[in-house]
Amino acid sequence: MNKFSIDYPEYHIAGQLQLHFPRTGNYSVSIPMSRQQKYYDLLLYNGNNKKCLTVQVKSSRTYVKTNIEDGNLTDYNYYAWLNNFQRTNVFTDFYFIFISYPLFDKQTFRPRTASGVKILVFDNSEMSNLFASIRPTRSGSQDRFFGFGFNIDDDRIWGTRGFNQSPKQEFTGNLYEIKVTALRQAIS
Repeated sequence: MNKFSIDYPEYHIAGQLQLHFPRTGNYSVSIPMSRQQKYYDLLLYNGNNKKCLTVQVKSSRTYVKTNIEDGNLTDYNYYAWLNNFQRTNVFTDFYFIFISYPLFDKQTFRPRTASGVKILVFDNSEMSNLFASIRPTRSGSQDRFFGFGFNIDDDRIWGTRGFNQSPKQEFTGNLYEIKVTALRQAIS
């Protein structure tokens, strides 16, 4: 007998979607029965108009840097790196990037028991633009990784690895809390 499981990033995002798109509003969040399902990890369904959005979830590795210089605008406490992936799929409506990171005391940098989460949301065309903006390596090939940087005491998030650093590309507008409105418009 097969046991069914779901990766934590998908589980967390499904929970967030259920909070903002509740069952009482005739919304449903579904997962495919096959873990090898192509093109999407979650489905958001609106029972009122029978519209459905496909969601693909990507999760990052997060690295911590505690000794950043005050006023240095190119150094961050957290660096989230993702493997570059092929975005040739027209079946995915939204890409969610799940970034989990340890919380630290701002003065002593001692770790806390809780962790923080940032979720970036990109629609299909935004993800195309993101990959188009990733600069090539010195050899001319596309970088194997791309990443984001952010600080303990700042809600903003910036493109780091793979992105042009002048001017820095800000992705704060792609945070889940801000993109909920776009998701609601897409499924209404």
